[in-house]
Amino acid sequence: MGIGKTVVYYGSSEGHPLEMSMTKPEPLFKSLKRHFKENELEGLLQCPALVASTHNTYVINAPLDLKIVLKGSGAAYSYATTRKGDDFELGKWNTKEGKNIAQWLGDGFITFFAEESTILTSTPPYLHTNKIYGISGSFDIGRWFRSLSFASRCSEPIVIKEGEPMLYIRFDKPVELKRVTITEELRKHVKACLDFKGPHRNKPLSYMYEKFVQSKKRLKVLKLLREQL
Repeated sequence: MGIGKTVVYYGSSEGHPLEMSMTKPEPLFKSLKRHFKENELEGLLQCPALVASTHNTYVINAPLDLKIVLKGSGAAYSYATTRKGDDFELGKWNTKEGKNIAQWLGDGFITFFAEESTILTSTPPYLHTNKIYGISGSFDIGRWFRSLSFASRCSEPIVIKEGEPMLYIRFDKPVELKRVTITEELRKHVKACLDFKGPHRNKPLSYMYEKFVQSKKRLKVLKLLREQL
């Protein structure tokens, strides 16, 4: 483990259609150097405030060409676009947050868990694009176990090319990322968290964290993850 770094496990659910095409989260500064060079914006990297804002922050890039389309009232369909230009349906996500909110790949595409209390904050990739915007979130990936989902305000189809950013994730401390597989046994613990949240949806996250730790699920999840190293 890197000196002073917290180990953070990440991975796709075993058997997920995009499991093998998921790439390691990329440091934001590295991604911006490439993006700004392509768009003749390198001068922005001379700004200390901008550079400081990239610390402990990573980019989750699209594993392939994607299209997200809202249909009806609150039903978001995600498609993979094949080389022939055909749309392969990846899933449907019904959202109760509003008819103009699209969510995608919340089905176990990527999940994080930390060796110790670690706050993960997700934000739209605002330094790269304005296609995805308006939705952010934060939770303790050392005391709660669930997959990330991607979301945006959406008034028209969102088209994301392979390798383009879908999300920024910022940790509240330096981390060392280690890839694992979210096995069937681990998915049971993800499901347990989601099922528990349903009837307790009005409780604060601190309550969820407390119950997760008290139930010994945190230790069980860590044991299963460490066995893969």
